[in-house]
Amino acid sequence: MRLFQGVVNSAPYFFMANINLEIIKSCQQGDEHSWRQLFATTYPLSKWVVSHTLFNISQHVVDEIAQETMITLASSIETINDETHLMRFIRRVSKNKCIDYIRCNKELFEELSADIDILEEENLLKDNELVNALHEAVDELKEPCKTIIRNRYLLNLGYKDIARTMGIEIGQIGVRLNRCLAFLKNLLAYKHISWEDIL
Repeated sequence: MRLFQGVVNSAPYFFMANINLEIIKSCQQGDEHSWRQLFATTYPLSKWVVSHTLFNISQHVVDEIAQETMITLASSIETINDETHLMRFIRRVSKNKCIDYIRCNKELFEELSADIDILEEENLLKDNELVNALHEAVDELKEPCKTIIRNRYLLNLGYKDIARTMGIEIGQIGVRLNRCLAFLKNLLAYKHISWEDIL
């Protein structure tokens, strides 16, 4: 059973048009204006994800799930690395909270059975496979790409820490990271793994 329409897995990037790394960093530092901007962008994205379930979820519940997702984001903002990570986080949390709601309210939905548990198990297996595939792909990268990708995306280090541990100027991190990400994307594509699924 598929719980969400396929379009959710490629949620449109126009939701994130006004968000950049500086806004995320400002939120991590507690800037109220940046938080308002982040909320105004991510709240509609969360609602969009929940609205694309194959089940008819009321607008009231859609709003509730989106609000719960914002609370989770606020408590986890320090773990967000960049815009792509933010979009994936909102999408994943919204879907998980939607699944939890449907499971707890099975009587409200027709033809809903243990299939929801099977779906979650399949999703968990897929996530584990993707994590393993990502680690394998990173291991196949040449240096310094292997180290810079591992430090940034697997160890969640900031630019300053990466520069210090690798002994390079902080201004070089962005350029090198973008170049290494391009190599990683090509490697994953060769393995028939979607970049959207990984991030």
